Amino acid sequence: MDASIALERFIPYLLFRVSRQLNAYLREEMRGVGVTIHRWRILAVLAAGDGRSLSELAAVTVMEQSVASRVVDQMRRDGLVRREPGASDRRIGSIHLTPRGRRLFGRIFPVALGHQKRATRTLTDAEERTLARLLRKVLDAIDAEQPA
Repeated sequence: MDASIALERFIPYLLFRVSRQLNAYLREEMRGVGVTIHRWRILAVLAAGDGRSLSELAAVTVMEQSVASRVVDQMRRDGLVRREPGASDRRIGSIHLTPRGRRLFGRIFPVALGHQKRATRTLTDAEERTLARLLRKVLDAIDAEQPA
């Protein structure tokens, strides 16, 4: 089989290219409002479910824990997030959006949503829902393979 044909059907390659290009375009759009991709990921995850531990944030945002920690510290200094100590172990606390962080998310979410709409503009609504469902299914399968 021709390697170029096989590559165009190789899912990890396609996912990498899509992700890389989407992030490159989003990075440019977010730069206009002064938000990095790392900050955007943390804002989005906390807006979807506030009160995450640093290790959860790192896993869900696909960042090394040291990078997530540094970004959270910067965001805390900027008044976008706050840390609350854990009830049983003060070292394992939770991270929450502040009102300022929620306002920033509210301002940049339409930018990200517009970015997604442009990226999926050639798909029907049904195709877009199917794509999201299939990607979640693939992600669930990958997550199930990870050691606990």
